[in-house]
Amino acid sequence: MDDTFNPEFQEALSVLLRCLVKDQANRRVKRLVANLIKKQGPQLLITNLASNSPSNKLEESMVPAVAWVALIVKEHSGIDEAISLYEKCLELSHNNSYILNLIHTLELKLDYLECIKKIKEFFRKYTSQEEHHPQFVSPNELLPLVEQVNLEDTETYRAGEHAQTYSSSNTTLQWIDDEGARLYNKQLQKPIHGRKNVDKPFSVAELDLLALYFTLAKILYVKGALSALPELVEKLEFARFRRNLHDTTIRNEHAYFCCISQIMTYLGTSLPLQPADAKPFYVCGESHCLSPAWQTITLQGEARRMTPVLVTGLKCWHLRKDSDFYPKANFWNAVKTIPQKSQVLFMFGEIDCREGIWLAVEKCRYEDMDEGMLVAIGIYLDQLQELALPPYEFDVFVHPVLPVLDVTRQTVKRWNQLLEIELEKRNVIRRQKQQKQFKWLRFFENLLTSNGLFLKEEYKLDGTHIHPRYVTLLERALVVAVDNTQ
Repeated sequence: MDDTFNPEFQEALSVLLRCLVKDQANRRVKRLVANLIKKQGPQLLITNLASNSPSNKLEESMVPAVAWVALIVKEHSGIDEAISLYEKCLELSHNNSYILNLIHTLELKLDYLECIKKIKEFFRKYTSQEEHHPQFVSPNELLPLVEQVNLEDTETYRAGEHAQTYSSSNTTLQWIDDEGARLYNKQLQKPIHGRKNVDKPFSVAELDLLALYFTLAKILYVKGALSALPELVEKLEFARFRRNLHDTTIRNEHAYFCCISQIMTYLGTSLPLQPADAKPFYVCGESHCLSPAWQTITLQGEARRMTPVLVTGLKCWHLRKDSDFYPKANFWNAVKTIPQKSQVLFMFGEIDCREGIWLAVEKCRYEDMDEGMLVAIGIYLDQLQELALPPYEFDVFVHPVLPVLDVTRQTVKRWNQLLEIELEKRNVIRRQKQQKQFKWLRFFENLLTSNGLFLKEEYKLDGTHIHPRYVTLLERALVVAVDNTQ
């Protein structure tokens, strides 16, 4: 934009940056910085910083400042602007942290093809002066594996040639207690590779790279490149096992990977997935949508593939009108990838139950838990109502929050009770208007022991997510929900 170089905008940004340096936690200033860059474009920041250089160019020493502002802009949903800034960072500094943040920002647009492209480019250029941890996997080791991945034809990894080759090989991925996911020799009935743990922490740079690898595995899984995963999972399990990564800065990436590695030991035995031409049934949710992903169900006599549409870290509270927090942008980018008039299962609310509602009540924003839940549920259902209208016109299914965590199970029960009640209130109005009803799935009680206190053993996975075998319950509930609204 021509206005990018307007002296008034430059001066405004300079003042805001100085304020931010003095008070780095100031939310108001952060929002002002983000809004200014979203409105005027990322070049405003580049020009501003470069003006402080003798060469009038952005120097490598300034890159950390660019990355810091990029994070602020991203958090306020300036997704495209943050991508441009992180790309500028990588032009000047081939840094593990910058590529990781770039990939996470691209994920918010569900631009997984670009993610893989950027990861390949980074791996090809990778050099390191430091000696890696003996248990670490370098980008050079992973590059041959990643170079072969083609996300434009993921069907081959699910039901096509690549999946068939993996299935007919003498290798399978198995979960071994106290060892994690291992590539297993079917004939010899033992792991293919040996392991030796080294009691030495990873460096910060190695942690960032490991987080990038974990994110790569997540992208492959979400896109359905299933038979490309076992070899990658085996290599990363060796690097991560018994490292207490849940206590590090990459705990979120690690949690995703642990979930996916365990699911793959279950789902990988089904490759190639049949029937190959199963029609998608979309499952839109945060990390809990990974458990039912890629399994085949039968609905109205038709084979349907549970196809994940991942939205990272979304609380229902984030969807309110005055929010500009990036999970909201991620949500709307995600639903735009779903074809019009699709059947879509939405599964959100777990994060609200785990942290959002409790914190809000503790801060006296609500009188009690019910009030907080009803506000969040109302926001959630408002968005679903919008998605049932043009241009989306989705046939909306609503998944109960899963009762996996012991500490939130009672909260989850109450949330589901209120969600079902509020959903029916909306359906009363929808029936009067002759609109398609929202479909609530009733199977929650079947996940719990007879006394309702504990999750049944067969549905436990990693302590946070449900085991993918719960899809048998989910399928029955979907069939009943469809039949009841015919």
